[in-house]
Amino acid sequence: MAEEGWPLDPLEALEATEEAAEIRRRWVEAKPAAYEPDLATSLSNLGIGLAEAGRRPHALEALEQTVKMFRRLAKGAPATYEPDLAAALSNFGVCLAEAGRRPEALEATEQAAESGGGWPRSSRPPTKPTSPCPCVTSVATWRSLGGTRRP
Repeated sequence: MAEEGWPLDPLEALEATEEAAEIRRRWVEAKPAAYEPDLATSLSNLGIGLAEAGRRPHALEALEQTVKMFRRLAKGAPATYEPDLAAALSNFGVCLAEAGRRPEALEATEQAAESGGGWPRSSRPPTKPTSPCPCVTSVATWRSLGGTRRP
C-alpha cells in the first residue's frame, strides 16, 4: 500500500514506469528521431526503479540501453545530449558498482565526468552551482572508497 501522501506504492510506480517505456518503444518504431530521447529517459527511469527494487540484472540492461541511445544522440547533437549521456553513464556506473563490477563502474563514472556534463536537458543548472555535477561527485566518491584511475 502507498504511504500517505504518495499516490503509488513502489511496485505500482515501477509497473507504471515499465508501461511508459513500452509505450515510448512503440512511438520510436513510428518516429525514431522524434521519440528516441524520450525512450532513453524512460529507460533511465526504469533502470533506476529496477535497481531500487533489487532487480539489478534488468536494471543494468535498461541503463546500458540508455547509455547507448544517448551516446548515439550525442554524436548528432552534442550540446543537447552530452549532459544526458553524462547522467546516464553516472547512473550506469552506480548500478555497476552496486553489482560488484567496480572496474566497469569506475570506467563509466569517469566517462561521465569526461563527457562534459551532468545536468540533463530536463533540468536546469542552478544560477550559482553549489555542488559539482552528479558525475563528478560519483568519481570523488569512488576514489574515496579506494578506486583509482586505470592506467
